[in-house]
Amino acid sequence: MKRDIVISRHVISSHLLVAFLTSMVTAFLFAIVGYAGGDDFLQRANQSILRFVVSSWHLGVPDGEANHMRQLDVLGYTLIVSPENDILYSQGDTTCRMGQPLAACAPALLDATVGEYFLQSGDSRVSQIVQTTIFDERLISVRGPVTYGQRLNGNLLLMNAPGMMGWAILLIMSCALPLALFVSRLVAAPQARRLEKVAIMSRALAAGDYLARIHDHHDDDIGNLARQFDDMADVLQQNIAALRDLNADNEALIQLAEQSAVQAERLRLSRDLHDSTAQGLFTLSLLTTTLPALVRDDPTAARAKATKLVALSDSVRAELQVTLVDLRPPSVIQMGLEGAVERLCQQWEAEQNVPVACSCAVHDVKIPDRIQDILYRVVQEALNNAAKHAQARSVSVALLVTKQRVALSISDDGRGFDTTAHHGHFGIDGMRERSAAVGAELLVESEPMRGTTVQWMLGLEI
Repeated sequence: MKRDIVISRHVISSHLLVAFLTSMVTAFLFAIVGYAGGDDFLQRANQSILRFVVSSWHLGVPDGEANHMRQLDVLGYTLIVSPENDILYSQGDTTCRMGQPLAACAPALLDATVGEYFLQSGDSRVSQIVQTTIFDERLISVRGPVTYGQRLNGNLLLMNAPGMMGWAILLIMSCALPLALFVSRLVAAPQARRLEKVAIMSRALAAGDYLARIHDHHDDDIGNLARQFDDMADVLQQNIAALRDLNADNEALIQLAEQSAVQAERLRLSRDLHDSTAQGLFTLSLLTTTLPALVRDDPTAARAKATKLVALSDSVRAELQVTLVDLRPPSVIQMGLEGAVERLCQQWEAEQNVPVACSCAVHDVKIPDRIQDILYRVVQEALNNAAKHAQARSVSVALLVTKQRVALSISDDGRGFDTTAHHGHFGIDGMRERSAAVGAELLVESEPMRGTTVQWMLGLEI
């Protein structure tokens, strides 16, 4: 019982202290408004009026009331505007009323920026204050000019006697003290308890307690804040549940990804071995088939061909070694794409005794290594197909690389084939798969006895 009495005394004392301080601050602000000079007086008066109007709005004072501080003769008005530019509350010398669009009664304030500044109105200066709340409501107060005094050497002088000012201050204090006490007990204490619940909720969320809720159903700012916290907790709880479900499937997904990666790697190795080692071995087979007869008929030419066989076998071995290391053509690594394609054309021309018209224009454009490798492999496969199947008399290779696109064309005048019939060419299928992997377009145009053209196109964003 004694403890309850002590607590009650502390509560009453705190309310009395708040009320006394509020009345003192009000009287002090009034004194500042009364004795301040010029623009400073007008700005401070506007600030005080703005706070007073906001308090009136919260206390339910009817909309459209005249200036509550008319004894100061500070003309003007104060508006509270919603984020949608509708009037929520008005006070003072204005035609704006609650519910009206701001554009209908004061369109000049639609673009008013946040801040405190003065506007020139004829020979007078008008104070304009624009503030925002946490809910994006705008508080607009336009006050001035001051009409109850006169300027002397830059100072504003009151026509009232000092005694009248003292009585006014005393009257304000006597009215403000009980009002502040009432507001403190009626509004401050319940709001403080509700805010404490919000603080407890925020600490609970920070500690990982996502089951905590406030359950504040009041339709005001604190209630909205409490509901936002509850909604956030609901979302967090749902996300955590979803993450737990995903985590439960991680092991199966990882195993499936490993199996897919193994299959993809096997297919890639198969394509690369076909493009490099298998093609080289095929060329070696062709050269060695004719070598015995050449040794018998022309030993000198046979020795030259044997030298080519040695060089070709070394090249096949190097290609195989690179395939096992990182599957990149060594000539592209050493000479770049343009040099590697030109050298490939020269080697093929020397081995097949078929002229190759090779034209490469890269224009110093840096393209990804993977695209360079695919271009080289496409040229390599097209030339090998021409050697094995086309019986061509001439071949042309054209490569163009710009900042916008890559274009490659390989043509021969060989016997061609019917593109509508499926011949099971692993090389062509490999070229299509490589091209599709980077979003490139591969076209194979051919007719029987009319040659073959392979076109490769890719758009770039460099």
